[in-house]
Amino acid sequence: FSDWQAHLTYTASFAYADNTALNLPLATGNNIGYHAGINYFSALLIPAGATLPGALQVSGAFTLMAFPGVMYSVGMRVFNRQAVALLGTTLFLFFGGWGFIDFFRDLADGGVEVLSSLPRTYTRLPDIPTAQGQTWWNTNPIVLENPIVGHFFPQRPTMIGFPLVLLVLGWLYTAWSDIEDRGTDRTRTLLFCGVLVGLTPFFNLFAFGVPLAFVGVWWIGTRFRTEWLYFLIPAALLASPVVLFLQPPSSSLEYPYDWVEHIRNPTGVPDDLGAFSRVGHWITFWFRNLGFFLPLLVAAQVVRGVLPKRLAIGLTPLWLFFIVPNAIKPHPWNGNNTHYFIFVLLLGALPIAALLVHTARKMPLSTVVIVPLCFTLMASGFIDVLVTNDQATSPWPLTAMDSAGVAVGEWARTTDTDAVFVIELGWAEGQASPHQHPVPALSGRDVLVGNDGWVFDLGIEDWSVRKDHSRIILEAGAGYQDLIDIYDVDYLVVGPNTRTPNWDPNIAFWEEAADVVYRHAGWTVYEV
Repeated sequence: FSDWQAHLTYTASFAYADNTALNLPLATGNNIGYHAGINYFSALLIPAGATLPGALQVSGAFTLMAFPGVMYSVGMRVFNRQAVALLGTTLFLFFGGWGFIDFFRDLADGGVEVLSSLPRTYTRLPDIPTAQGQTWWNTNPIVLENPIVGHFFPQRPTMIGFPLVLLVLGWLYTAWSDIEDRGTDRTRTLLFCGVLVGLTPFFNLFAFGVPLAFVGVWWIGTRFRTEWLYFLIPAALLASPVVLFLQPPSSSLEYPYDWVEHIRNPTGVPDDLGAFSRVGHWITFWFRNLGFFLPLLVAAQVVRGVLPKRLAIGLTPLWLFFIVPNAIKPHPWNGNNTHYFIFVLLLGALPIAALLVHTARKMPLSTVVIVPLCFTLMASGFIDVLVTNDQATSPWPLTAMDSAGVAVGEWARTTDTDAVFVIELGWAEGQASPHQHPVPALSGRDVLVGNDGWVFDLGIEDWSVRKDHSRIILEAGAGYQDLIDIYDVDYLVVGPNTRTPNWDPNIAFWEEAADVVYRHAGWTVYEV
């Protein structure tokens, strides 16, 4: 619905706007600030004949369809059990919290007819009911979305990052086991993994950070064995320039930060909230979002015979990706902390599968518990994957752009590649939003500011100022000409007035003061 429009914008900027300098098309004059390598890969498919949306779909197919095989192969390499590899892969792909309870409530209230158009998703239930309908359970929103629905599709860098993290950590673990158990020289494997991870930040910054954190802890835990430097040094040296380039203009780090309470109370955490209440909320929140996942992960690490001792201890850094994001806010939007929690699911699914398979083999009768346990872990995710890929039942049937919007977006490709546009952002409640503005999404041309949520989340401090400046320019308000000169604006875009009734562009003024270079189906572009 929304993030793919950002990916269209990045891809279009590479394909149609010669964005070799890695500028941010959503806020002209800034570095891109986003690990957009998957979109650069997509742009390479366009000269080969792919359409812009098709390039995203084909590149996604290349990577996403390979993922189950990658996770399965890593499971076989590390755990050497087909059942563990299959169950762990399935558990991750279809993971979901306890939202299936809400699904059954919707089914009971609406009958089987509700299946034809489900009213909501069930691995993302962020809204808390009004006071009359609140309970100790539903005051804890579900925000940890299913990996396919909430990460693979909208967060396209994960399609490279997730398999890369699994492969690198799998290779490193088996290489270290060979070094310790057989005395084999595996420094070339460590070096290869270090080079590979060092080249990944532009494709997925987390695929650099996660292996680096693991190996850093392993290095300390093995008393600074020099072999690990074959990984750490090339990874750090190769990645540093890109990591520094992708740093946002301003830091939004907050600590200490009670992430759970801020998610539960988006308007502000009550000052009188005591420690006992916070702990109770924390436990209930995470149980509603993760179910039995964390207790099972602990059991997998501590129950003798489930995992080799080296592997059980080697998974310890995984808990950093649960504990630390609960206590800090590294990004402007606190919802981005889920990008860290998802690695707990990714790297914890196979060990949990090992626990369940081990238990079933030792005690066959335990399957009467294991089967419903797996149901609680995967039912919500399965429902969401099913319905959000079916336009007839998806709760979000939305036309991103009509034919007139597509036409103006494609026309914008005919302008100079360094052209700067001002677009409307005063969109009303119930209307489509600036997520779907066709000019940046289809042409990749720079805009003074695009969707404010994206620009804010990239750490651009003056996003709200830029938004106000866009309004002033379109309304020909005081100082508009100075703003046009400051931002080096070339074109103004005014769409059908039903789309943006909250702003009032001065059409009469611009009809006289600027050249009309495009007009069709309610869309007008003025050259200034």
